[in-house]
Amino acid sequence: MKKLYQFRSTFIVALCFLFSFSSAFADGSKDLYPEGVQGHRASLRVGTSVTVNYPFPSSGTHYVYAESGETITLASSAQQSGSSRIRLFGPSGSEISLAISGSAGYIANRTQELAGPAKPAGASPVNAYTPIYHTVTETGIYRVEFIGYGTGTAGVADGPWTNGTSSDYVNAWDVSVYSAVSADFISGRVYANVFNLSANGTGQVFHGVVNVLTKDGYVYRVNANGMTGYLFTFFVNNNGFTYAETDAPIYQSLTTTSLGTIASDGYYIHNPNTADTETHLTHKMFYTLPADDLPATGVGAVPGGTTWLRNEPVEPDVSNVEVTGVDGTPGQVSNKGGYISFSADAQGQYTIEIESPDNTFTTRVLRGPAVTGTNQVYWDGEDGDGNPLPEGNVPATISVQLQGAEVHFPYFDVEYNLNGIIIELLDKDNLNNVASDLVYWDDSPISTTTGASNPKNNSHLPPTNSPGISSNGNGHKFGTTTSEVFGNERSLDTWTFILGAKETVSTNVVVNIADLEVASITSDYTGNISVGDEWTYTSVIYNHGPSAVATNTDPDLGPITQGARFRLYVPDGVTIDTDPLSISFTSDCATLVGTPTFVDGIFEAIVDMPAECEATIAVSAEATGAITENNGNVYVWSTILRPNDYTDINATNPDPDIPPTDPFFEADGINAEYTAVAAGDPTLVDLTRTNNIKLNGDLVMVADLAITKAVSAGPWQVYTPVTFTLTVVNNGPSDATGVVVSDLLPDGYLFVSSNPSTGSYDDGTGEWTIGDLSADAGSNTATLSIVAEVQPTGNYTNTATISSDVSDDDLTNNEDEAGVVTPAPAEADLAVEKIVDNNRPVVGDEVTFTITVTNNGPSRATGVTVQDVMLDGYAVTGVTVEAGTWNAPDWTIPSLLNGQSYEMTITAEVLASGTIDNTATVDANEDDPDASNNTDEVLVELAAPELTVTKTITSAGPYNTVGQEITYDIVVTNTGNVTIDNIVLTDANADIPAGDENIGTLNPAESVTITVTHEVTLADLNSGSVSNQATAAGDDPDGDPVTEDSDDPGTPDPNDPTDTDVVQTPELTVTKTITSAGPYNAVGDVITYDIIVTNTGNVTIDNIVLTDANADIPAGEENIGTLDPTESATITVTHTVTQTDLNNGSVSNQATATGDDPDGDPVTDDSDDPGTPDPNDPTDTDVVQAPELTVTKTITSAGPYEAVGDVITYDIVVTNTGNVTI
Repeated sequence: MKKLYQFRSTFIVALCFLFSFSSAFADGSKDLYPEGVQGHRASLRVGTSVTVNYPFPSSGTHYVYAESGETITLASSAQQSGSSRIRLFGPSGSEISLAISGSAGYIANRTQELAGPAKPAGASPVNAYTPIYHTVTETGIYRVEFIGYGTGTAGVADGPWTNGTSSDYVNAWDVSVYSAVSADFISGRVYANVFNLSANGTGQVFHGVVNVLTKDGYVYRVNANGMTGYLFTFFVNNNGFTYAETDAPIYQSLTTTSLGTIASDGYYIHNPNTADTETHLTHKMFYTLPADDLPATGVGAVPGGTTWLRNEPVEPDVSNVEVTGVDGTPGQVSNKGGYISFSADAQGQYTIEIESPDNTFTTRVLRGPAVTGTNQVYWDGEDGDGNPLPEGNVPATISVQLQGAEVHFPYFDVEYNLNGIIIELLDKDNLNNVASDLVYWDDSPISTTTGASNPKNNSHLPPTNSPGISSNGNGHKFGTTTSEVFGNERSLDTWTFILGAKETVSTNVVVNIADLEVASITSDYTGNISVGDEWTYTSVIYNHGPSAVATNTDPDLGPITQGARFRLYVPDGVTIDTDPLSISFTSDCATLVGTPTFVDGIFEAIVDMPAECEATIAVSAEATGAITENNGNVYVWSTILRPNDYTDINATNPDPDIPPTDPFFEADGINAEYTAVAAGDPTLVDLTRTNNIKLNGDLVMVADLAITKAVSAGPWQVYTPVTFTLTVVNNGPSDATGVVVSDLLPDGYLFVSSNPSTGSYDDGTGEWTIGDLSADAGSNTATLSIVAEVQPTGNYTNTATISSDVSDDDLTNNEDEAGVVTPAPAEADLAVEKIVDNNRPVVGDEVTFTITVTNNGPSRATGVTVQDVMLDGYAVTGVTVEAGTWNAPDWTIPSLLNGQSYEMTITAEVLASGTIDNTATVDANEDDPDASNNTDEVLVELAAPELTVTKTITSAGPYNTVGQEITYDIVVTNTGNVTIDNIVLTDANADIPAGDENIGTLNPAESVTITVTHEVTLADLNSGSVSNQATAAGDDPDGDPVTEDSDDPGTPDPNDPTDTDVVQTPELTVTKTITSAGPYNAVGDVITYDIIVTNTGNVTIDNIVLTDANADIPAGEENIGTLDPTESATITVTHTVTQTDLNNGSVSNQATATGDDPDGDPVTDDSDDPGTPDPNDPTDTDVVQAPELTVTKTITSAGPYEAVGDVITYDIVVTNTGNVTI
């Protein structure tokens, strides 16, 4: 579908069109001021103070979309060595700590600016500067802020700038994104919402170019084209200046730059530093064409936390145009108007035209903001001249057209713009082509003519209806080189948009006007009514037209409608019969539709009535219960209610959001809901301004109220209470309201108390205010009990009277009386009781006496006195009385009722030991029939807490073996005079049965016996006796500890342990056995023995040493040390056979073991040869004797022997070759 492309762009102060057509690696001032650019450089203003030139200041804020793994590069002319004049915020909004080394991030001159940033890796252009690098770890939108170090007069755009020291300006800047994948920079990832710029020099012009991305996916190229703004702010939005109340664009320039004045004049402009709303959008300004890989939305450090980015272009089309009345009827409107609804494919501004094809009414035009999706626009039902549409079926043509991709550029205080701004919509299918360059403006509110724009009104709205002007020829030119007055301190708006296709529907708008009236309501019964009575209400209703009220359930026949709703509002207790046979409906023209209903006191019938039609409807009513009345009258409302989207001349509420559901709310002069009307006086409702409601109050309610009064039975006595019982009954037939009983006690009684079953009783006035009293059985009775005291003299007759707001047809039962006769004199049985909180204190303790005085009646006692004299054994420290006064020794109580008690406490410190008697006595003015209880005393004895513990052996000895059990009886006795609690028995050398150790509480003289045991141990045997003592510990009444050790009653010593002797039998046994094998027949043969030393006694033997005169004991093993009973030690020893042993023919060997018993006495035993029957005999070993001689004879001389006389020499050797000495 062919579209008409137009603009709406808004500039604030002065344009700051960033980036143009540069080719380098940076998004920033290099793109704003490419090589060869004309005009002057505008510095980036980063100061955050609000001024008339900078109403929306920022810290030079830029936003950059980057993905994980990419690198953000940052630089500016203000970045100094080692300083941090650039701030980076991550997607979470938290500032990122940047690593800055040396001159990193510093753009030193124009040559470096044009060269751009150096890549993090790989070759970079000559003269490229080193930026600050940040490796992205989280995909999202990052925020960049700058701190200045420059000047507001920077020089020409294509040349060096002048640095200064101001922190408000930056002359050159760069924010770029580098991809390691492509090994290059990615353009079109950086944008700004607002630019605050300074070209503060006379005649300096600005030629910056930016690319504007709209939410609905369109791109505009915007060229400042030599505008002169000096100090200016630039941003682009979708509405320009709007009406504050409706958010609709005003499509005009303003005569002021003050935001305060703009607001006070009823206008508004959205702050570009804040998040978008449903109707207010800030478009995004890029230095280059927006990157193709931008997502549709992004999350990050942006206003609101998330924002739109690159969306597919959306045509601003509309569909589903419909008309619905404010009350919900399709195609039908009343004088309250209706809604025109439509669906929009994109956000934008709508234009709705409501036209008459036959010129029945003047065309009405509605304009306002549209949101994506369903829109519902309110139409007040009037035509273009402000007149309601005529009654009937009115043909109408409704057209809806949407302006999309709308951009506004509001100039704030731009002195002149001789060439005009160039705004070009780029072809959505090929961004290299321009689809439209039309622009609009309307400077007609500015009366100045010098330097005025031409034409002054180039609006697309009536009366101009401009088709737009090419911005390449005249993009809103104004001002002259000699006059700056036209733009000075003004807010000039330039805009353009894409115009969507017009969606038109032809329809009939049904306009229904019906003057409905209730002419009258009457009752065939007047006067009093009672439950069960029946009567008839008859109402006459009219439709004076001009429209019929009719029910239609077939959409093919027109709008779905319902007839007029006739209602009767009756009070509780009245029921309307909905049986068709009980309803009379008569009319020559009207029709009763459906079946009438009666719910919650409302009878409703739907009636179809043509214009100028009358109908009569009569219904049967019955009093079925207690009726709610007002001042005795039964009021019924007869009403008629307009259908939805009908106009009733005096019964149509003005609120378009409230449909007709309540005839009282609709009625002129009332305009309140029925619940509020019903709560008030119906006779005060203004019915003079509406004919839709009539009131009937012909019926009167009757309530027969009765009262009875009784007094409690005698005999009666002075100063005793009596009870008057009042019983009120509503005999009906109606509920009673405003019920009051008057019963003021005469002077023969003193009021004590009251107990009403409902309402409240005032003893000062004697009025029992009941209020409403139902006539329903079970709920129609109320009672009041009054307790009063009989006085010595006075009037004893008590009268009660009942009345109400409701008519009472029987007054004979409205009064009753009762009273006492000749009361007896007063008498009061007083009793006193005295207790003490601690009757066993110690000197210095504080005790509390509590004295309680009670009146056992029957009369009230007066002048009560309790006397309590504290003796010298106490020092009183405090007195409290529950009633009356204390003046030692008397406690005086003016009055004490029958059954009433009061307490007094006396706190005193105990000064002396012994037993102290303390007495209290009570007396009063009245006779006391029982004096036996008028005195009470307490005895206090000084506390002496004491425990006695004995421990006796109950088992028989002797005890000479480990494991033998000794049994004891422990007797714990409370030998003091106070109770001892929390008694626990402990015994370190005996086993107490589980649980028996917790004795608990013992009263004086009480005792407990606990049997415990001790198992004999080796330690006991070693010591020669078992010593055993138990301890009992508890708490006296003050919580102080009471402790006692056990005593052995068999000895004269007090609290001595119970000792038991044990029998000691120390003994060692030594055996020596040959463990080696013979024969032993040579000197040096080794005989091996095992010596076993055993403790065969019942006590431990220490310091055991082994000796053996004829054997070798391994070094150190002779010191056996300690052996417990039954323990043994085996020691292997050796004997080396000697010649003497062989000569003797045997080896005799015996060892000795010696030690100390527990008393230190020696214990000795010689070894025994277990192989012989003899005790403690040596271990003998036979050796083999082998006696033998050997003789040898050997020639020792040399031959030959040839002559007689030759001598032959011999050596004869005799050797003992046996093993014994020969």
